[in-house]
Amino acid sequence: MGFRIPSWATGVVYFLAASAAHAATIAVPSGGDLQAALNAAQPGDVITLEPDATYTGNFILPNKALPDNGDTPEYITIRSAAPDDVFPPFGVRMTPAYAAHLPKIKSPNALWALQTATSAHHYKLMFLEFQANVGGANDIITLGANDSTQTELTQVPYAFILDRLYVHGDPEFGQKRGIALHSRDTTIINSWVSDCKAIGQESQAIGGFNGPGHYVIENNYLEAATQSFLLGGADPPIKDLVTTDVVFRYNYLSKQLAWRNPILAAPANVAAAATPAAGALPAGTYYYKVVARKLSYRNNIAASVASAEVTATLGADGAVTISWTPVATAQEYLVYGRTSNSQAMFWTTPDPFFTDTGAAAAAGKPGSGTKWMVKNSFELKNAQDVLVEGNVFEHVWVADQPGYPILFTPRNQNGTAPWVVVQRVMFRHNIVRHTSGGVNILGTDNLAPSQRTRDITIVDNVFDDLTASIWGSSRVFLIGDGADNVTIDHNTVISTQPAIYYLYGRLAGITTPITNLTITNNLSAHNSFGFFGDRFSSGLGAFNAYMLPNGIFCRNVLAGGNAKVYLGLPCSSFDNYLPTVANWQLEFEGFAAGNYHLRSNSTYKNAGVLVENHQVIGPEGKDLGAEVDVVLAETTLALSGDIRLRPGMPPVHIGPPTVPKGMFNVPYEQRVTCSGGLAGCAIQVLDSSLPDGLAFDAASGLITGTPAAPTVGLLILRAYDTAWDFNEATITLEIMVDPPPYAISIPEIPAGKVGEPFHLAPSVSGALGTVAWSVASGNLPDGLSLDPLSGEIAGTPTMWGTKTAVIQAKDSDRWGLNRVVLDTVTITVAPLPIRIVTSALPAGVLGSHYDAALSATGGTGLQTWSLIGGLLPPGLVLGTTGSVTGDPQSIGRFTFTVQVKDDWPGYTDSGTATLVIAPLPIAITTATLPSGDAPRPYRAVLEFAGGTGQTTWSLVEGQLPKGLELSPDGIISGKPKAVGAFSFTVQASDVGWDGNVARRTFSLTIREREVVLYASDANMVKGTWSIVPDATAAGGSRMWNPNKSAGKIDQPLANPANYFEIPFQAEAGVAYHLWLRGKADRNKRVNDAVMVQFSGSVDEAGTPNYRIGTTSATDVNLADCNGCHLSGWGWQDNGWGVNVMGPNIHFEQSGAQTIRVQVKEDGFSIDQIVLSAEQFLTVAPGALKNDTTLVLRDGSRCTMRLGTEPDARSDGFDPSRFALCP
Repeated sequence: MGFRIPSWATGVVYFLAASAAHAATIAVPSGGDLQAALNAAQPGDVITLEPDATYTGNFILPNKALPDNGDTPEYITIRSAAPDDVFPPFGVRMTPAYAAHLPKIKSPNALWALQTATSAHHYKLMFLEFQANVGGANDIITLGANDSTQTELTQVPYAFILDRLYVHGDPEFGQKRGIALHSRDTTIINSWVSDCKAIGQESQAIGGFNGPGHYVIENNYLEAATQSFLLGGADPPIKDLVTTDVVFRYNYLSKQLAWRNPILAAPANVAAAATPAAGALPAGTYYYKVVARKLSYRNNIAASVASAEVTATLGADGAVTISWTPVATAQEYLVYGRTSNSQAMFWTTPDPFFTDTGAAAAAGKPGSGTKWMVKNSFELKNAQDVLVEGNVFEHVWVADQPGYPILFTPRNQNGTAPWVVVQRVMFRHNIVRHTSGGVNILGTDNLAPSQRTRDITIVDNVFDDLTASIWGSSRVFLIGDGADNVTIDHNTVISTQPAIYYLYGRLAGITTPITNLTITNNLSAHNSFGFFGDRFSSGLGAFNAYMLPNGIFCRNVLAGGNAKVYLGLPCSSFDNYLPTVANWQLEFEGFAAGNYHLRSNSTYKNAGVLVENHQVIGPEGKDLGAEVDVVLAETTLALSGDIRLRPGMPPVHIGPPTVPKGMFNVPYEQRVTCSGGLAGCAIQVLDSSLPDGLAFDAASGLITGTPAAPTVGLLILRAYDTAWDFNEATITLEIMVDPPPYAISIPEIPAGKVGEPFHLAPSVSGALGTVAWSVASGNLPDGLSLDPLSGEIAGTPTMWGTKTAVIQAKDSDRWGLNRVVLDTVTITVAPLPIRIVTSALPAGVLGSHYDAALSATGGTGLQTWSLIGGLLPPGLVLGTTGSVTGDPQSIGRFTFTVQVKDDWPGYTDSGTATLVIAPLPIAITTATLPSGDAPRPYRAVLEFAGGTGQTTWSLVEGQLPKGLELSPDGIISGKPKAVGAFSFTVQASDVGWDGNVARRTFSLTIREREVVLYASDANMVKGTWSIVPDATAAGGSRMWNPNKSAGKIDQPLANPANYFEIPFQAEAGVAYHLWLRGKADRNKRVNDAVMVQFSGSVDEAGTPNYRIGTTSATDVNLADCNGCHLSGWGWQDNGWGVNVMGPNIHFEQSGAQTIRVQVKEDGFSIDQIVLSAEQFLTVAPGALKNDTTLVLRDGSRCTMRLGTEPDARSDGFDPSRFALCP
């Protein structure tokens, strides 16, 4: 039928799920600044107000920033500071009886007492009383705005819960509106809203027209004169807004019957008495009526009806005094007179009496009395997807409107909202009673454009006491102006109204059909018109006029109707019933008593017709009329105000009532379960102060963890029906965590011995903090003490015997338990057994006096020694005190057995001892070593004294210079190849006596005063250089850079392409003179020069020069002058000029060096390089021309034995055979 129940309509868990634990509680005392608290509160905070205190102001709920992480904010709660248990529980309605516990919030003027800021959200109001505004004007609570400040959905405040509030107008001045509903996601539950009434304008308990919806209005008492609940009624400033998704359930809507009467009662006991001569009234009979008046709603004057007319007769001129009983709350009275029933003048008096002396009066006649404006109960003017269920609507009479309690009437109220609509409404399980009419359904707004009303379902409701004589003439169901898809099904109607179903609608003189209208399975009397169409007759005439082609009017009971007029309705044999009224009433179990259950044998049992897709399908199997049991069960909740348990709903239980104790640091697990509920139950944590280490999982119901504190914790749980949040049970569980048993454990006590370390480690189990140990009584053996931190009894006993002590362990824990435990310790200390401790006497030396002693421990200290096996070294004796003395006469290792006896009985010990008599210690007598020169042969002999006469030598630390070795017989020899000072340690070991060794550290200096290099020594040859065989060259080969007629190079290169390098050793701080033996190709001076660099060369001042990798070098030119001639091999230094010596070469550090030779002029050969610090420091090694001098490695010279060129060119040429000394 097109109706869509909101997915959340089956329960209110969505709105009422508890917030997380709040962050803070802000207490506002009486007279405190509530607005400041609202401004300061953060999500999760609770603001508490003092019970029965009054907070006056126009308060605003601010908009709080949303969480940065996107989480849903927690609610800010404003509530009474009184505890929950003084108020109705959750799911039970607030009543005025609780007012003494409720803080009062009140406006100081005609504006709202509480309003929301733009986009404000997540507020919960609980246990509060809101009082009327001054004069009853405007709204008491305004959620959202209905003006230009709220024209976009983003501006709409949202997420509000109003729970157990008492909101009311003033009994005398009324109140236009209790709660203005222009928000979204709003729940109003368990509240009492009353005394909403106005003079000359509409009033509502709850009303709104600029909120998008998602409302739950549940279990409230709503009392308003015009509409208790209204959606619409003004054009929403938000374009295209239709309030959507509304659940209106279990509410009790009523009006005070006193509102049928004028606000003020007419004066009673009015009397008139003539007083002659008291005034100027002429003689005659005079007639009077009295009207009471007062200021009421928004300073409107409320007047009573006129009192009964009274009369008095004057026989002569005089006065008439009129008196009456004062009317409660009246502020003044109007006395009308003087003619009978046509009084046209009046006098005003504040007193309950007045004397007419004949003075002039104001013109005027008595009125009909001022009443509160009374209209409807529940009205939708712009809403969709609405569920109205289980409510009671009562006390609506014909007054300012025709007395329909329920209206589904779209209204484009101000003509600017043509989108307004009422659609998809389910109205079920309600009671409408003590009213004139029933339901008014309007197809479209008859005053301004609107959308078409559609998909209205009215099913399973009871309409009771719709009595025209009591409540005024109206209709039960008024449907008109083209509504679509309206279903009225299974309703029980008890009414005397002339028409039960009244259809109407014409446009331009043409009847407007009510499409897809279904009226089935209802019970009612027919009365005068039954099912009636405006301008048409009852029955078939009405059907044909308004319900074709898809309308259905079948299986309804219209008691007392004329069956003939209903013939021909298309009901497929499921015709309507038209019994007599008397027979119809007999179908009920107790019609006169208001029991509308059908008798078990009623004709209407199981008589219902099933309609689908606007077609009669067949029997439905249900009774006609409402399911009375369901309606009564649902509406009983509304009347009682207690909706915690719906009919047939299994109560929720939670258990167990107690849980076992836990043990500190012992894993704990206990399950809490819930049962019952319509759709099962779930558990929610209301409060938790579980002991540290324990946690509760609501999903599994498990309390688990390992308690980390011996304490008591509370867990307050709520189990609730997942389909009905009010069906709940709570439980408070006390979880006690015991400390572990606390005890001292003492291990087996060992026997103590004097002088031996004693150790006993008592321990405690179950300690929670720091344990302090002490001796409570008695004494420990001398030498033993108790460690106050560890409890260890330790030390070295100094006296044997038995001692007993009581030790105490006090546990100082952070929870303040501070437990103490005691235990007794008995310790026996015995003397130490005697033990020989000497197994080896100190070594002696042959021929040297010896004096040593054997020793033993334990016993009493009185000992006797004796030799019981073996021999002492010759020359030594053992004394009874254990002394060994004498002059040893032989070397060797001597083993013997001795015995010692103590004075303590049974204390004897024996043992084997050794004594070594050693030869004299060996000693190295060589003090220093002579220095050597590389690479000349070196030899030094090491000398020693002492020992057995035969010694082996070895190197134990450091290194000898490269090229030298130490022989086992102590000779250092070889040809040193490294330069410098070398430190090393040698050891002389006595071959005949292990361990008789001596060591000495020597320093040996190796000098390099004559560096002699051959071409074959080169380790790096690059570019155009090469080593070639030459029988005339030293060693039979030369380093050659062939003549390529290349130009002369003036500047050395840091990274040359053509060079060769030779490694060598040199000393720092020594001046060397550089000599090269070379020859020029073709003996030409253009082929006779090279540039020489070194890896570590410096000048005399220590400044680096001629360094490899730089552009600094020293030149060697074979020719001494520009005119000098060359011939064959020749020796030349780095000086230029005849008999001119070049600069000496120095080195920064001793050790490895490298010489690099670069090309200056090509065509040059070199076979020897000499760096001389002594022999050739000032003189050349050989001749400048045609030289045959060879410098040997040790710096000596000889005349070479030369080979021939053919020798060099032969296949078997061996360079080592040539250019050598003979």
